Amino acid sequence: NVMASEADDKNTQILFWSLGFLAIGVISFFTQFLQMFTFAKSGEKLTRRLRKDSFYSILGQDMTWFDSPKNSPSVLVGSLATDCAQVQGAAGQSLGAIVQALAAIIVGFCIAFIYGWMLALVVLVFFPMIIITGIINGKIWTGTASKDRVALSDAGKIVGECLENIRMVAAYGKEKSFDGKYVVEIQRPYNMAMDKCYKNSAFYSLSQTIIFYAYGVAFGYGGYLVQVNVLPYYYVFRVFGAIIFAGQAVGRAMAFAPDYAKAKIAAEAVFNIIDRNATYADPYDEEGIRLDTNTSKGQISLGQIDFRYPSRPDTQVLYKLNLEIPAGYTVAFVGQSGCGKSTSMQLLQRFYDPEDGYVKVDGVKTVAQNTRFLRRLIGIVAQDPILFDITVAENIAYGSPPGVICTMAKIEEAAKQADYHEFILSLKDGYSTKVG
Repeated sequence: NVMASEADDKNTQILFWSLGFLAIGVISFFTQFLQMFTFAKSGEKLTRRLRKDSFYSILGQDMTWFDSPKNSPSVLVGSLATDCAQVQGAAGQSLGAIVQALAAIIVGFCIAFIYGWMLALVVLVFFPMIIITGIINGKIWTGTASKDRVALSDAGKIVGECLENIRMVAAYGKEKSFDGKYVVEIQRPYNMAMDKCYKNSAFYSLSQTIIFYAYGVAFGYGGYLVQVNVLPYYYVFRVFGAIIFAGQAVGRAMAFAPDYAKAKIAAEAVFNIIDRNATYADPYDEEGIRLDTNTSKGQISLGQIDFRYPSRPDTQVLYKLNLEIPAGYTVAFVGQSGCGKSTSMQLLQRFYDPEDGYVKVDGVKTVAQNTRFLRRLIGIVAQDPILFDITVAENIAYGSPPGVICTMAKIEEAAKQADYHEFILSLKDGYSTKVG
């Protein structure tokens, strides 16, 4: 009877724990789904918001910022495409996994301390070692990611220049030349990574093996506690199981160190763009004098202009330039390349400010005017006209001020004034022809 009772007892406990694990599995399915979904959604929202804010900030920068090689189109495109996504290494699904791992560590040690605090205390000594090696490993990865970013930005610039001028590259047969330059640039991060590879591997392996040393101490000391009747053997196994649970969580958390390092560098680069304000001519600034577009005459004055491009401070482009252009006059600037013809127009549009002197429109200095409204007063056909990848009509309408409805009649009238209407109609789809 006693044996039958014990057997029934065991069967009851087996059934209880089996059903308990089954219930945990069902609950875990929904909680894991909720965790993955919510963190993934928040990560994607973060990426979208960073891209939106970064692009908004990029569009509002002054021209001197774009002149820097660090802010070339290929670098900025890479930042929007890659850096904003890499920030998820410290957020999104990675953050959810790290939070889960930390919770597992806390729960594991709570169980261990409840059933055998002496044994848990001995094992706990090893965890600062794991944390220290993890921090060192993370710093190594951060340094490597930072240097890789700089090196790969140079490689990206080569790719951007090559592809933007691919017809010229093909015409002069320079494919191998650009390929050689690109290989040299990508070799640098490879060499740096290989130099760091040994340190990364050593500290990573150390952080992963310390937990096994902890297991060995736990078994040895646990056996001693059982031997001296301090702990029953099943308490030792409970503590040991909880420690293994916590140790596995540490391993999962440590696996995110490289992603976190890259995310940290990427976040720094992204927020450097977002937090930067234009040093002059901010198109988002609402301050400044706004000339009336209906009454503005278009009188232009340039007085004692001195100017050098910030990217070429040793080259004097304009020196004591004085020019008065009355309203309604047609003026041609003639001169050799680099004498300041296009520069004068860029000063008028306030792409740059002169080092000395002033530019006035209708008697008001451009530096005192609202940049956005000043540029609305100016209609310009640049030396190298740009056509966007949209229809002819949409390209013409692109020049209309924000908030103004550009009807088809206005588009056709503008084309007639430019003596372009008949040519557009001769195209296959007329004003709906895709160009660019």
